[in-house]
Amino acid sequence: MAKIFSGDADICKATFEPEAKAFEHLDHPNCVKCHKIFGTGKSGDGFVMDLIDGKDLNKAIFLKEMFPEGLTKPQLLNILCQMAEAIRYCHCERFMVHRDLHQGNWMITNDHHITLIDFGIAAILGKNGISNEFWVTE
Repeated sequence: MAKIFSGDADICKATFEPEAKAFEHLDHPNCVKCHKIFGTGKSGDGFVMDLIDGKDLNKAIFLKEMFPEGLTKPQLLNILCQMAEAIRYCHCERFMVHRDLHQGNWMITNDHHITLIDFGIAAILGKNGISNEFWVTE
């Protein structure tokens, strides 16, 4: 799947750069994987990322498109554990805060695999708060 930026050049650049920095180092089964970044934030630049064959949590759960009878406790626990693992990875291993966690930014597949998407307003945590640099751990 490709995410292409279009429209006002300043808005494209302001949106593109933070998401590109967030994607650079993400490698976790519960976070969307970016395979290629092309461009620097001009209109028409973008990302090639995983195609997730599923629905966002809003459609799957709240609109009952995937769970018409509601979730069982084991299903809910499985979903919540995957969500917590994605957040733990971002915070503890990549020193990043997503800043836009809501049901529309979580995808779920038919086999109940959860993926966090849309890192457009993610913030990187530096030694003195929010930074523009990643700390890369070995």
